[in-house]
Amino acid sequence: MELKTINKLYLELSQISTAKTKRELELEFGIGEIRSCAVKLSKKMDGFMSHKKICDITLIIKEINDLSNDLLP
Repeated sequence: MELKTINKLYLELSQISTAKTKRELELEFGIGEIRSCAVKLSKKMDGFMSHKKICDITLIIKEINDLSNDLLP
């Protein structure tokens, strides 16, 4: 087998092995949207830190944001 043919086959194989399904792409997009919303909410809540219950909500939102960051590649 020629080196050119081997290189072509290797390139095709590497593209297949890194391909993502439509569902995987949709899930990544959804996680990104959730993370974006969590960041926006967290920033909005920072101004209301004086109220105890709102502080608890802000901490929860920040934890959700941290978790979503860990989930994304």
